[in-house]
Amino acid sequence: MEALPPAQPVPLPTDVPSPKLSPQPAAALQQPAATEQSQPIVAVPCSAVRRRSRISLAELGQGVEPHPAEVRNVALEPVELSEEVLQRLWKRLLAECVDPAVSGLLYGRRVQVGDKETFVIVTTDKDFEEKFAPCKDYVERQMQAYANNPQVHCAVQIEETRKRSAYDPEEKYANMLRQNPSMETLRRLFPNLEIG
Repeated sequence: MEALPPAQPVPLPTDVPSPKLSPQPAAALQQPAATEQSQPIVAVPCSAVRRRSRISLAELGQGVEPHPAEVRNVALEPVELSEEVLQRLWKRLLAECVDPAVSGLLYGRRVQVGDKETFVIVTTDKDFEEKFAPCKDYVERQMQAYANNPQVHCAVQIEETRKRSAYDPEEKYANMLRQNPSMETLRRLFPNLEIG
């Protein structure tokens, strides 16, 4: 091992005022305060300071057994989608989504498990597929990452909603017949009469 040369003190200039300080004479800068002891300021060049290690790189890792808590299987098992797992992953997606347009589009939508590795977004909005197309890849990638399963895919199911009045004309007529059976007689007497 070679010996390092001793560090040589380098005197600092004291006659140049600091630009950050108010201009004072160099003598005022050198005078220590009454309570402080004056120590000479020594600057050591960086090349004179070297760190030496007693362990070489070749010796690192030899003869050292890892602690069992440090040994982990990095490849996690893929999560199989169930209704409970899907709801948990969906809530996580909505909570961690950084794009307000995507979170606003997905918020309040129902999800359910489709096939083994498919989740279905159920909605009544007929334009949802068109609105969802730009962010479908993002949603699938996030859900694949959360489930640690690259086979997870997304589908959209649009439920048809039929506007339904309180009663259809046939149901209304049947209800009126239950309340007043003589309505049938009235209808036979006047065939052109529309009831409903």
